[in-house]
Amino acid sequence: DNKTIQTVSIPETVVSIGERAFQGCSALVTVQLPSKLETLEKYAFYSCAKLQIDSLPEGITEIADYTFAYCNAITVFQFHANITIVGKSAFYGASSLTEVGFNHGLLEIMNAAFGKCNNLKSVTIPSTVKTFGQAVFPLIEQIVFEDGIDTIPAYVCYGASKLTDVVIPQSVVTIGKYAFYNCSVIEI
Repeated sequence: DNKTIQTVSIPETVVSIGERAFQGCSALVTVQLPSKLETLEKYAFYSCAKLQIDSLPEGITEIADYTFAYCNAITVFQFHANITIVGKSAFYGASSLTEVGFNHGLLEIMNAAFGKCNNLKSVTIPSTVKTFGQAVFPLIEQIVFEDGIDTIPAYVCYGASKLTDVVIPQSVVTIGKYAFYNCSVIEI
C-alpha cells in the first residue's frame, strides 16, 4: 500500500529510478538516495505530499518532468553543479517551497517548472541559463537575472501578476516576447 510507506532506503547499486516509481506515496517523508544515482524519471515522486528532500546526488543531471510535483513538504531545494535541466512542471504545486538555489551550469528551466509554488517569492537566475519554458515562475514577486545573461527569454514570467521587482543586468541585449506579460512590475 503506497499510502503507508514513510521511509525508503535505496541501495547503492541502484543507478536509475523509473517513471512513477513512488508516485502517490502520500505518507513518504524520507528517501535515502544512492550516491551513484544517475536518473530520476518523470513523475518519480509525484504527489508525495510529505516528502522532505533538499538536494539530489551529484550524478543526477536532469530533474525530469513532474518529478517533485505536488511534493508539498519541500521547503528548500539546492541545485548541485551537475544539474543542467529542470523539466516541465518539475516542482509544480510544491506549495511549501520558499527557496531554490540554482547552480551555475544550469541551462534549461522548462514550462511551469515552479507553477503553483505559492511561497516561492524570489529567485536569482544564473547567467548560464539559456532556455526557459512558458510561465516558469507565475507566482514570483522578485526575479534577479545575474550579470552575463544576454537574453531575457520569451514568456519567462508570463502572467506573473504578483511580480513587483525585476533586476535586469547591463549584459542584456534582448528581452523576449511576452517575457513580463500581464505582470504588475513596479520596479525594474
